[in-house]
Amino acid sequence: MLKKTRPKRQAWNKGQSQGQKQPFTLSETIWLAQHFERQKMWHDLALFSLALDSLLRSCDLLRLKVADLTYADGRMRQNLNLKQRKTKNNVRPELTPNTQRHLQHWIEWSGKSRNDYLFTRKKQSDALPITHKHFVSLVKSWAILLGLPPDDYAAHSLRRSKAIALYRAGAPIAELSEALGHKTEASTLRYLGVTQDRVRKVMLSLDMTKGFASTLAWEENGEKT
Repeated sequence: MLKKTRPKRQAWNKGQSQGQKQPFTLSETIWLAQHFERQKMWHDLALFSLALDSLLRSCDLLRLKVADLTYADGRMRQNLNLKQRKTKNNVRPELTPNTQRHLQHWIEWSGKSRNDYLFTRKKQSDALPITHKHFVSLVKSWAILLGLPPDDYAAHSLRRSKAIALYRAGAPIAELSEALGHKTEASTLRYLGVTQDRVRKVMLSLDMTKGFASTLAWEENGEKT
């Protein structure tokens, strides 16, 4: 008896640009927030602000309901306590006053109740949350607004943006690792692209046909090479 062969399925990411996605810079996030507010794009403004502040993966971000972010009397929470679906680790995002304001405005403007998902494509109270694919398309459209190549940006661009900005400003890696819900600091360094950046700088610091770059400033074991 001949064994039936299943048709080969095409990879979900075939033809798509792979590799770690680029974060948005602080100046870019400020510009986008101001643009959303000027254009009264309350859904995008609330989603954008919460994604930046919470550092959540899209699978956790898009499943949030109004009750996850508000008290029973409707006031916004500053501190959240959420369990990540991927790692099962608890994370405690802190929402800045601006993000709380954007979320409050979106909830009131959209007429959502405590049991409603925060971000939906339809206005009905029982509407399902937007999909990961739709979220990615939004992020790419935001990149286009900034004149950036959309293939370099996706959902993780938002998760990485604030963490990278804080790391470059001197925030301790241990705190960033806890905020991201990583098990090790090494995982956080890889996620932020710190290791790749160091390797890139080291490799570019020496041109074997010309010598060391005149601006070379990296150090190993306290000694400048």
